[in-house]
Amino acid sequence: MLAIDCGGILGYVDHLSNSIDLSKSYSEKPDNITVSKLGIGAFVSIGYIYQF
Repeated sequence: MLAIDCGGILGYVDHLSNSIDLSKSYSEKPDNITVSKLGIGAFVSIGYIYQF
């Protein structure tokens, strides 16, 4: 039998802030270098099921 599965996920993901420049050296450690943004992902899977 052929099996086809699909699904998705939605949630917050931490990304590097645009205000931080990694090539620059800072005199003090920056407090917060990440921002949370909404991320969306999806998948499709095709498989085969054996029945015994």
